[in-house]
Amino acid sequence: MQRIFRLHLIVSDQNIIKDIAVELMAYLQRLLRRAAEHVGRSYEELLPIEKLLEENWFDSAEAVRHITDRDFEVMRVPKRLAVVLKQLAAQRSPNMQQGSE
Repeated sequence: MQRIFRLHLIVSDQNIIKDIAVELMAYLQRLLRRAAEHVGRSYEELLPIEKLLEENWFDSAEAVRHITDRDFEVMRVPKRLAVVLKQLAAQRSPNMQQGSE
């Protein structure tokens, strides 16, 4: 009985982690879609940048707000897009907010 309970907790924890990951990914996708509109590009053009942000754990509004100009340069994010990303991340609109903020 105790082992089943522990297994259930592990499965529950994994589901919670998955839910959090999906929420963070959804935030980044919404951010990049809005940024694409602002800079007149397609979302698909920004997919490599989305991947870079994910790989460097810039996956929440707070994390994106703390990206420095130097970080953007190192990741080779176009300056215009970097400015828009920081502006959008600074906004507190309901459709851009991540659940925990």
